[in-house]
Amino acid sequence: MIARALAMTVIAFLVAGCTPMQWQHAVSGMPPSQDDLNYCRQSAYYEAQRQAFLNDFMWPPFAYDRSGVIRPVPFGSHRNRFFLEQDLFDYCMRAKGYRLVPVPPADRDG
Repeated sequence: MIARALAMTVIAFLVAGCTPMQWQHAVSGMPPSQDDLNYCRQSAYYEAQRQAFLNDFMWPPFAYDRSGVIRPVPFGSHRNRFFLEQDLFDYCMRAKGYRLVPVPPADRDG
């Protein structure tokens, strides 16, 4: 009984997490232009590649942790380029005044 309730709860969270999202300008409510999307994609890609390259050859292999203590950094411990690129893209879009909002039910496919 408890296992079934737990399974149903997990399924409910997974379904709720699948809400389609779209970028929309925070002031005008307009979708982004293709130029804005292309600019942010390209900027995020190049910055992610630059940061990953520099992190691959970081020397000395030490960094400050959150408490301010210097700790060794294992080789290759930089963030995954895909996630870094996505974070940079999101930052660029927000800097241009866009925000992620749920797609209205009438506009969803299917």
